[in-house]
Amino acid sequence: MNGRLDKVAMTNKLMQLKRELHYKCAIGEKGKWECIGANDYLNRVFDALDEFWQ
Repeated sequence: MNGRLDKVAMTNKLMQLKRELHYKCAIGEKGKWECIGANDYLNRVFDALDEFWQ
């Protein structure tokens, strides 16, 4: 391991975080506005990640 992170690994990690967020919002662990804000910023991270080559 060289300490670098590739686009595929980062996308996978972000999808895991998004699924975890969705679950916590579904069971009511997070509030409505927390869920909306966190989801919005995760989507922005996906958009930023899409700007990079693989």
